[in-house]
Amino acid sequence: NEDTKIKLTGSDLNSGVAKVEYGGIGADFKTYENEFSLTKEGHFGMMYRAIDNVDNVEYSNSVDLYLDMKGPEIVHNFSNKPLSTEGDLAVYPEGTRLFLGATDDQSGTGSISYQINNQKEVNYSSPKTIDISEKKAFRKGKIYEIKILSTDLVNNTTEQTLAFKIED
Repeated sequence: NEDTKIKLTGSDLNSGVAKVEYGGIGADFKTYENEFSLTKEGHFGMMYRAIDNVDNVEYSNSVDLYLDMKGPEIVHNFSNKPLSTEGDLAVYPEGTRLFLGATDDQSGTGSISYQINNQKEVNYSSPKTIDISEKKAFRKGKIYEIKILSTDLVNNTTEQTLAFKIED
């Protein structure tokens, strides 16, 4: 994520390291002076090398870097269309199920969890397990607030809250 610092060091047991250089793939090398961060999300290829105190130049090395600064995109789908609205709340028919998902273009989705009306947080696994998508999870005449959290593989988290009612 954006807090990750890139630090380059070199070692030479004989004459010592004069400088370390780095650059993007296909770009000119520049002298490394201080640790730095990447600021744009995505994939970056970087070349680096060291030059010792008698001007021997190390063969260039390369590394792939990925910067992921955003949490996953949360998606949800109700099994039925709303019947109506009451104020800001969509009203769904009894027997409505809720399916959750998340996608992350950079590092991948690590987990999805949810909370119903501020109760204990529960891990969401799939629509095939007994969880929020199970029939009869939502009771007739009740208002629900569902807090959905998704975390990617580098611990960026996204939160979304849904509020709705099941018909009387």
